[in-house]
Amino acid sequence: MVYSALDPRSDVRPASARSAPQPATSDLRRVRTRDVPPPGGDEAVQLELIVTRLAVRFPSMSRGDIEVVVRTVEKRFADAKVRDFLSLLIEKAARREIDEGTASSRIELA
Repeated sequence: MVYSALDPRSDVRPASARSAPQPATSDLRRVRTRDVPPPGGDEAVQLELIVTRLAVRFPSMSRGDIEVVVRTVEKRFADAKVRDFLSLLIEKAARREIDEGTASSRIELA
């Protein structure tokens, strides 16, 4: 017996593979390009990811020094009422401080 391409019996994949929902393309891109939990997630995890990304971006600076900068910047936002995108603001401010060299002068004084 020969099955045609349109015959459902010609699909040799298991039924679970044929009917499984596929994730949206935008979800796949987000997972592959960004290692950031969604806004409102665990702030401690987000801060660790910020430190990791900045350590990769600034290999000449020690991870401990980068963590000091991130924690210092985090304290500035301690009273923020809206915390949804706080990790983005912290990362941008910490990156700016490291870029400008202001972070290294504070660390040396401490």
